[in-house]
Amino acid sequence: MKPDKQTRDAVAKGTEQVVGKIAGGCAGIRDGMDRAIGRGKTTALLLLMGLLAFMILGYQMGSPEVVIPQVSEEAVTILAQHTPYPMPTARWTLNEAEPPYKELFVKAGKEYDIPWQVLAGLAKEESAFNPEAVSSDGYASRGLCQFIPSTWREVTKEWGYVWADAYDPEKNVRASAKYLSWIRARVAKPGMDEADICFAMFTAYNWGPSNVVKYGRDAAPAKTRAYAVRVLRYAGYLK
Repeated sequence: MKPDKQTRDAVAKGTEQVVGKIAGGCAGIRDGMDRAIGRGKTTALLLLMGLLAFMILGYQMGSPEVVIPQVSEEAVTILAQHTPYPMPTARWTLNEAEPPYKELFVKAGKEYDIPWQVLAGLAKEESAFNPEAVSSDGYASRGLCQFIPSTWREVTKEWGYVWADAYDPEKNVRASAKYLSWIRARVAKPGMDEADICFAMFTAYNWGPSNVVKYGRDAAPAKTRAYAVRVLRYAGYLK
């Protein structure tokens, strides 16, 4: 039931009187403080009291709950795929057996941030893990990862290696890791996942880095692309 007009008027008048008395009292208090300590200090003191009241009320009411957004596994995967360099997630798949020279692949891989499975897959494809292998294609490639003389000299000149050292498994694998790291810096592009980067690396290893940079990995000869796919499969990127 709504109050009648007479009741509403009486309530409004009473409220007006109460507010007026409160305002008058506050004004009187302020005038007294102004006379006692000065208007400037009064204003500062009233502001401080207001701030303290606000803080006390806020504390009693409690702070709003802070909600921390959860990151989905899908989002983590997308972020991982867009990192500057691939993360070592490859899995060795040759009948799940440990490859020969694994300790050398692991050591060199750590030094140059190359998954050891990549180095093992490359050695499997290039020489079938034969450190004394010599190619018969006219390039005189040597060792586990089959370096040609000019590339060997360029990659290992700071170490003082000689051409005969290409037959040394540890030196050959280390040089291969360094060379792949150098290639990766030139063929990796934003948005490529780990398998894509490795495919470009293997294509460049076989066809030449300058060709991949200039023409793109997809322009490589069919023989080179098949080579890259085999190494990807050995390293565990493909089933």
